[in-house]
Amino acid sequence: MTPGARASAAIEVLADIADRKRPAADALKDWGLAHRFAGSGDRAAIGNLVFDTLRRRASSANAMGDDGPRSLVLRTLVSSWGMTPETIAALADGSRFAPAPLTPDELAGLKREIPADAPAHIRGDYPDWLDLLFKRTFGPKAAEEGAALATRAPVDLRVNTLKTTRDKVLHALRRFDAAPTPHSRLGVRIAAGRVSDRLRTRLRPLRAIGIALAAATAAVAALTDAPLAALVPAFAVAGVLSMAWNGLAFAAAAEAAGAKRTGAALGFQQTLLGVVIAAVPPAFAAVASSSWRLAFALSALGPLLGVAALSRVPEATRAARTPGTSALPPAAR
Repeated sequence: MTPGARASAAIEVLADIADRKRPAADALKDWGLAHRFAGSGDRAAIGNLVFDTLRRRASSANAMGDDGPRSLVLRTLVSSWGMTPETIAALADGSRFAPAPLTPDELAGLKREIPADAPAHIRGDYPDWLDLLFKRTFGPKAAEEGAALATRAPVDLRVNTLKTTRDKVLHALRRFDAAPTPHSRLGVRIAAGRVSDRLRTRLRPLRAIGIALAAATAAVAALTDAPLAALVPAFAVAGVLSMAWNGLAFAAAAEAAGAKRTGAALGFQQTLLGVVIAAVPPAFAAVASSSWRLAFALSALGPLLGVAALSRVPEATRAARTPGTSALPPAAR
């Protein structure tokens, strides 16, 4: 599905939520059942857009001067997804499955900033009926706290202290900007996407993850006969690294393909991954039946092949990326 088709789908789901007064999860499930052509990547993107729209509903409605599903989704693409009004104008071209062209009022709303003196519930994106309670609880920081609650929650990991310590995990994952969670003494926060935003490149962190994963898998191979106290931490690090690339790879594929070919790029990526996932386990099992060490040693070659392949993939310049977002301006695509 194209980005325009995903936006239209999100508008359709939000209209269903408003008309039938039903939970967002139920509306998304029914939409997916009625549109089986949509792949898992499409459904995930549509779901993310729907929930992001609901989180930023108050400020989006204020900026657009309208709280209809179309206005809210279009504004969310600017406020949460880092798109420019010009990009959205190109996306909403009225073609098949795409939203209708923008009106002058909609374009003005996409460019409008939320005033600094706007009510706290507008700036904080929480319902106005919570305003008194928020101000009573948070005082002058009501808008700030509300805005934090309206932001997507980060992904945190809990350290198994029976096997290792948080300091050891942080040290092992230091190149990925792993940080302690602010409240739990057992948590680790990995923000590979934020690293790529700050570096303004997706492929460089992906290659770093690939090299680290190859090293961790090679360590597992070397430690197959070692005591569990040494083998389990190596497995844990390799396991975390084996999943750390996933969201980053989606962003890299979409940005490299450009707005018009995002769906095709993600579809090809998922198909290729599906073929590999289907083929590798039987081959691994066949080798492991005679030697676990050899099986893991050969597995370590996979990330290195990926690093070599990524070194040949062109990427937009660092200056072309918008800091803090996963969006590239059209000229950079």
